[in-house]
Amino acid sequence: MSLTQSKLAIIQKKITGALSIDRHQLTQEFKNIRSHKKIGKLADRQLDGFIKRLNRSCQKRDARLSAIPFVQYQNNLPIAERRDEIKKAILDNQVIIIAGETGSGKTTQLPKICLELGRGSNGIIGHTQPRRIAARAVAVRIAEELGQTIGQAVGYQVRFRDESNPNTLIKLMTDGIYSLRFSMTHILVNMTRLSSMKPTREVLILIFYWGI
Repeated sequence: MSLTQSKLAIIQKKITGALSIDRHQLTQEFKNIRSHKKIGKLADRQLDGFIKRLNRSCQKRDARLSAIPFVQYQNNLPIAERRDEIKKAILDNQVIIIAGETGSGKTTQLPKICLELGRGSNGIIGHTQPRRIAARAVAVRIAEELGQTIGQAVGYQVRFRDESNPNTLIKLMTDGIYSLRFSMTHILVNMTRLSSMKPTREVLILIFYWGI
């Protein structure tokens, strides 16, 4: 396959449409391909394998995007009422801090806002809870609000139990599971109550997003 500059530009742009977990490796492979092309040692087999892996990752991402369910909000909750402002903050920043009173909808509505923005297509939206019971209960609640069966678009993982699948979009988990499994790879929503940080109010949530 002959690689012109225009084809190289198309490939580079296509990498941004791959799964987050694959982008770093694909980017490194692409750099190697460009280097080999410059010195005339680019093998067709190497290029063909790279294109297949890139297409496969993009197809998986497109499948996840098409699987995002219709998102409905609990409009009586403050977080839902201000979702347009929150969406803009998520789009404009890598880390945002949202403060809200208990019962304002932070735990259930924020993952849905991320989902509506298409975040679940690039990788899992990880949602942490301090306890196993809370992780399961929140997963069930969000699944019900999205009209989904638990373990499909919305799942959870706690010690000794994983109710999710490779196509899960939102995944609840305990802090321990998060630190073991999801520290570097996926799109993450990490919700941490201030009680674990010993402040005066239990209202702060941290949201982290990695667009790898």
